[in-house]
Formats: sequence, C-alpha cells, structure tokens
Amino acid sequence: MQLWETLTVFQRVLLIMALPFSVLMGIHFMLSLFGRSNFFEYSDIVPDAADNGQNLDRGVRAPGRFTGLLRAVSAFFAVGSWTALALTMYTKSLWAALGGIAAGGLAVGVMVLMIRLAEKIKVYGKISPELALGHSAEVTIHVPPRRLAPGQVTLEINGRSYDVDAVSDGDVFITLGTKVKIVGVSGEWVVVEPEKE
Repeated sequence: MQLWETLTVFQRVLLIMALPFSVLMGIHFMLSLFGRSNFFEYSDIVPDAADNGQNLDRGVRAPGRFTGLLRAVSAFFAVGSWTALALTMYTKSLWAALGGIAAGGLAVGVMVLMIRLAEKIKVYGKISPELALGHSAEVTIHVPPRRLAPGQVTLEINGRSYDVDAVSDGDVFITLGTKVKIVGVSGEWVVVEPEKE
C-alpha cells in the first residue's frame, strides 16, 4: 500500500491498465501453449471451399477475428503501459506516454509479423478421410499390398499439408515418394492407387 501512495496519478493509471492486460496476455499465451484455444472436433468444411479462416484439420480451427483483435489490444496496452510506467522514472509524463505508445505499437507490429510468418509455414495435420477422396497425394510411409497394413500419404489442400493413413488393393508395395490418387475410403483409412503417368 505504501508503494501505491508514492505513485503519481499518471503512474497509477498506467499500473491499473498494465495489470489486467498483462493477465489477459498471459491467459492467451497459456491457452496457445497447451492448445486449448482450438476446438477438438471434425471440421465440416469441404476441401474446395473458399478459405474463410477455418482449417480442414480434424482438431484445429483457426481463431476468429475477435480473438486476434483481443490479443493485439492486450499486447498494445500491456507492453505500452509497462514501458510508459518504467519511463516515468526517468523522464516527463508526456515522453513516457509517447514511449509507451511506440512500444505498444511495436509489440503489435511484431505480433502481426510473427502471425504472417507462421501462416507461410506449411501446416501438417490430420484430415477426415472423406475430405481427402479424389485428391492426389504422395506416399510418405510405404503402403503394403492387399490392405495388409496401413501406410501413409500426404496431400495438400488450400496450401496446407495433411497426413492420411492409407491402404492399397493392389498386389505390390507402393513405395516412398510415389504419387497416388485417393480412390476410396475404408473406415479411418483412404484407399490409394498409383497415378497413371
């Protein structure tokens, strides 16, 4: 309580802004770290649908615009308030406020840049076998003949890569790197055959 009494009105306002937004940032960070910000359910999006901010992944849906805005606002006020509060010890309130605004803006800019870079990285995930039907893929784990055991293929839809367990009705192993066509579904597996050249 003695510390509160030593603060100016401007410093108290900054502290009141910094604390809740820092907690909010921490909550966002922890949810992202442990994957609790996503909905774990099958997607009902069809592969050829326009990209409307949702993934085709079984377990992942991209956060909505509101969540992104909330994260940006939290970063701006948390970083800006703490920076301005620190600067009030060395300079006048006006310069501290300007420094806080600059630091908050820089934090939001770095966050946007990181999100843009993350979007360029290929996303690997699982996709419902029905959504993979009819697409071309590449074998990443050998697919044995006559459905003896599942192999695995990777396909790309809307710029994202997906892994699918695959079986074959053919008489030969389909080896690593072979281009295949997904021609059917068998439970949790897709049925593939080599693409004709």
